[in-house]
Amino acid sequence: MVPKGNVPEVAKANMQVMPCKARNDRGEPCSSPRMEGSEYCFFHNPAVAEKRAAARKQGGINRRQGKATKPVGSVQAQTPEDVLTLVEQALADCLTLENSITRNRAIGYLASIALKTQEVGELDRRLVALEAQAKLHSA
Repeated sequence: MVPKGNVPEVAKANMQVMPCKARNDRGEPCSSPRMEGSEYCFFHNPAVAEKRAAARKQGGINRRQGKATKPVGSVQAQTPEDVLTLVEQALADCLTLENSITRNRAIGYLASIALKTQEVGELDRRLVALEAQAKLHSA
């Protein structure tokens, strides 16, 4: 007995996936594979119409969940604190998306921007304090 997933190449060559019996609007045959025990694929099998409708509905629900939940309104990016607030909101929105490489890259990028913004904010505060000290000593 051959373990599942380790089918020899000779056996693979002899296996044929039967295409769906349905035809498209142009009269061409459907290229999707048949479901087990049926002459039709998932998209054309009348026996799974309810499952297909439920899958379509769930797909629509999942698509809507990935969108931002709060309107942004007017965006302020005048100070490091404004930028940090904007980045934090973008991070929160990213975290609601489905886990993917693209989402994780965006999270990493936004986190690096947040750190850089905090550094700039700290340097700005230090500079203001030094300028205030310089004014006191020059007066």
